[in-house]
Amino acid sequence: MNSSQELAETEDRVARWIKQANFSSETKVEFLAGDASDRRFARVIPPKSRTSILVVHNNSIDPTQLPMLQVTELFRKLSVNVPTIHSIAPELGIVVLEDLGDTTLESAVSKGNKEQRTSYYQEAVNIIGTIQRGSRQSSKTENIAFSVAFDFDKLLSELNFFVRHFLVNHLGCRVPRKTQEHLDTEFKKLASEMSQEPRVLCHRDFHSRNLMVHKNRLYVIDLQDARMGPDT
Repeated sequence: MNSSQELAETEDRVARWIKQANFSSETKVEFLAGDASDRRFARVIPPKSRTSILVVHNNSIDPTQLPMLQVTELFRKLSVNVPTIHSIAPELGIVVLEDLGDTTLESAVSKGNKEQRTSYYQEAVNIIGTIQRGSRQSSKTENIAFSVAFDFDKLLSELNFFVRHFLVNHLGCRVPRKTQEHLDTEFKKLASEMSQEPRVLCHRDFHSRNLMVHKNRLYVIDLQDARMGPDT
């Protein structure tokens, strides 16, 4: 299925969800920029009720096995701000989330003054600490985030991802064979050392575009890949 077919399929499922939700024909839909996954995102704007964000997976979903739902509940129990899950349409592969708006931490700090930037950065660092301390729950809670980790293979995969997608695809660099061999050697050393460190709970993709500013607080998104990782 090509990208235009995927978009048409997504639009069809969003339209079916709107019909199931009994929204009027005046309801508007804005498709949003996605992440690096195969999910798509849409903002639903009914004429007389709150807006919502639809996370549209490429297939039907089993709510009991969906990492996004498990990690959201875990973070909520840790008192980490996350979007509220309003509802789920398993057969359509749709999760309906609270709309946090469009202001990322990245955009907020680019416009804010020094005091605001300092406050946001401090809050972001505190969130990291809160998530890491969540490791203490691993013996008390069955959650997918505690069953996966940055082991040797995953760390090596992430390092090679950097070369492939940032150096080659994004920057257009050519990586000579000899250079790649040196990188392979160093990456294996790094992955081996890091995989032997004590592990704590990690978000896995904690950066300024995955932190939304909502009601003057930071909310964490794109959290479905949370896992145990090096205690750094």
